[in-house]
Amino acid sequence: MYAKVRAIRETNNPKEELLRIYHQVRDEFPNDWLLPLEIFEITGDNSVLDYLKSLQNKRPEIAHLITGGLALLVKENIT
Repeated sequence: MYAKVRAIRETNNPKEELLRIYHQVRDEFPNDWLLPLEIFEITGDNSVLDYLKSLQNKRPEIAHLITGGLALLVKENIT
């Protein structure tokens, strides 16, 4: 799925396909946070952001990783 997201990123970024992948990751790999973070970076979709925030609460041991990733995205958009 990471390869699919990379290929989509390098082409025309169809949001529908990325959200389909996100739903599959959410349902089949509920501990994966990195791919949803990448999908959020590309789509900016609020449902993906909400999922990442819920993962922070559900898995406090990785909350700092998600927080750091989101902070990088904000910083990239500012500069």
